[in-house]
Amino acid sequence: MEIMKFFFHKITVTGELTVAAIIFRIFVSLCIGGILGAERGIKNRPAGFMTYVLVSVGATIYMLTNQYITTVIPGSDPTRFGAQVISGIGFLGAGTIIVTRQNEIRGLTTAAGLWVAASLGLAVGTGFYSGAFIGILFTVFALVLLKKIDVYIKFYI
Repeated sequence: MEIMKFFFHKITVTGELTVAAIIFRIFVSLCIGGILGAERGIKNRPAGFMTYVLVSVGATIYMLTNQYITTVIPGSDPTRFGAQVISGIGFLGAGTIIVTRQNEIRGLTTAAGLWVAASLGLAVGTGFYSGAFIGILFTVFALVLLKKIDVYIKFYI
């Protein structure tokens, strides 16, 4: 029991890049991306489970790498990789947006979801677990429950 306490204390509190912390962060990121991707996959959207997992894990790896670089090269910018992920994910998201023959725009929620998956991955990559967990709860709430409100507003109001 003491070993587990030490192991998780090291992961969640110190911010050190131990192998255990790296594994834990990538695993948490994989779970968060998987939750979002499963919801999108169930709804048969262009980007599903694997896409969301890869975006979230990739963003986490970028932040882990950035954290590593700032320990190896003191004075380097700890926000540089994160900023590039956020702007770069727009290109991936743009690829999911299409205009149908009926001039309907499809894929905006998927594009926004990929952007959120990247931001959650960045949060996990920096060790900001509480922000990532709260973020995933509110995101799933929006995708599942608020979607019903959106449909109601479109058809009944």
